Amino acid sequence: MDRRSTSLVLWLAVSGILLLHAVALDSPVPDTSATGPNCKDTNQTSVLQQMNWSSGYHCDPTGVVDSINLSSQRLSGSIPENLSLITTLTSLDLHNNSFSGSIPSFFSNLTALKILDLRNNNFNSTVPSLEGLTDLMRLALAFNNLSGPIPVNLSLKLELLGLGNNSFDQPIPTGIGRLTSLTFLNLRSNQIVGEIPSSMGQLVNLTQIDLSNNQLSGSIPPEIANATSLSRLNLSSNLLTGNIPSNMSQLVKLEDLNLSSNKIDGSIPSSIGQLVRLTHLNMSSNLLIGSIPPTMSQLVKLENLDLSNNKLEEPIPPEIANATSLSYLLLQYNSLDGTIPRSISELKKLEKLDLSHNQLVDSIPADLSRVTSLSYLDLSNNQLAGTIPSEISKLTDLSYLDLVGNNIIVGIPSSMSKLVNLVEFLLPDSFCASEPVNGCQISNKTCRCNASAVAPPSNSPPSAAPPSAAPPSAAPPSSAAPSEALPSSSLSSAAIAGIAIGTACVVAALVAVLLVAWRYCGNAHPMVALRASTPGAAFREFTLDEMRVATDDWAAGNRIGSRGFNDVYKGLDPYNTGLVLTVSRARVLANNFKKAVRNGMST
Repeated sequence: MDRRSTSLVLWLAVSGILLLHAVALDSPVPDTSATGPNCKDTNQTSVLQQMNWSSGYHCDPTGVVDSINLSSQRLSGSIPENLSLITTLTSLDLHNNSFSGSIPSFFSNLTALKILDLRNNNFNSTVPSLEGLTDLMRLALAFNNLSGPIPVNLSLKLELLGLGNNSFDQPIPTGIGRLTSLTFLNLRSNQIVGEIPSSMGQLVNLTQIDLSNNQLSGSIPPEIANATSLSRLNLSSNLLTGNIPSNMSQLVKLEDLNLSSNKIDGSIPSSIGQLVRLTHLNMSSNLLIGSIPPTMSQLVKLENLDLSNNKLEEPIPPEIANATSLSYLLLQYNSLDGTIPRSISELKKLEKLDLSHNQLVDSIPADLSRVTSLSYLDLSNNQLAGTIPSEISKLTDLSYLDLVGNNIIVGIPSSMSKLVNLVEFLLPDSFCASEPVNGCQISNKTCRCNASAVAPPSNSPPSAAPPSAAPPSAAPPSSAAPSEALPSSSLSSAAIAGIAIGTACVVAALVAVLLVAWRYCGNAHPMVALRASTPGAAFREFTLDEMRVATDDWAAGNRIGSRGFNDVYKGLDPYNTGLVLTVSRARVLANNFKKAVRNGMST
């Protein structure tokens, strides 16, 4: 298996793992859909039959019903009150149906319940008192339209609390700190206001917190660093202010930290380098100032680093190259200056590098050609000068290259014809204005080129006949003859015939080249716009599999139009943020599944 095939397999595997991980977070209930053979309590089974729930239940060894799983059964209406008679239930899974109205208050009578899963329904009430469920371990109510206060008077045995994608609009109660058995807390995509309570620091068993896409304000409480079991902390898309607490370095098990899209200011604490298990770090779209701390070089497991859309200054630290696991390095829309560190060439796994909209100077380092895994390179809107290095042709996986808004000398190296995967190539408009380039066009002061712009040069077509193939009569006058021996008044008939035949050969060769070029351009990749139309626009990266999930496998009913060479679809964010996506799917014939799909998000 070659390197490209290996990369494809690994990429698909990681995408699948991430998708399964996202599903697992909201899928706490095991499958108990089969009816058990030991059901001896005829009263219970007759009740279920009266409710038309004659399948999907299970009985324990004593013969009583202990679990019901009727997920994804297209059930609607309200939950039948007769269910309150099945007091032996330990697990009730009704997720992904169309139940509506209120969550029944009689649930508090099902005192044996350990698992209650009502996700993905249409409940539109407050959460009733569940204080009687003293053995409850998992409560999953995400993707409804629940409102009112966030319930915290719950079982002290509760391990999972999933309330995401609802309409809760009150502050997080300080009493949440009493739920010390919690390992997973999901409150994302509500309208929760107020501050993050410091009592969350008491949740020492928490491994995952997701408070993203709310209206939380105030600063990040330093007490949160006491939740030392955390592996994932997502506080993105809120109204948080203040500094990043330096004691967050205590979260030594943290693997994924997302503080993006807030109003956090101050500098990035150097102690961030102590979070050596980090694989994903996103602090984009804040008000961070100062420099990128060199201690980030200690994050040797870091795969994705996004510090874009801040106010960071000073040069990019060359030590960043020690974070050798990086595949995404996004530093665009800052005020970084100095040169592009040559050490970036040591990031052998880097697939996407975006340094656009900074104040970087000097030339494009030829050493970038050593990062052969690069598929996306954006150096636009800096102060780079010099020429496009010919060595860039070694980046054979490159599909997107943007050099707009720099002071680069006009000229495309002929060696770039090796970039067979290049879909879009953006250059300063001077490249189009000074000498029109085949495959390029000016749009919004940008010279936009497709693959044919870097096609093999046509000045030496392989079909051109070598000089030795010309007949003797077509040979030019011998260069060995002294100049004074040439006729001074007119050409001989043989010379005229030779010139005519030679010219005809050249014209025929040029026609052949034009035909080849026309055929090549006709099969070139269409241009696919991947850049935000406005600075600071909200964009995210998704895998192809995630986009298929978001658009229901590119369902025709989700197609809302077309844009150039793209079909435009609508879909739900696969990360369950509650956002509606507009997805541009390029009509590209080539199989280059390694590319990420860039999507604009709108509420």
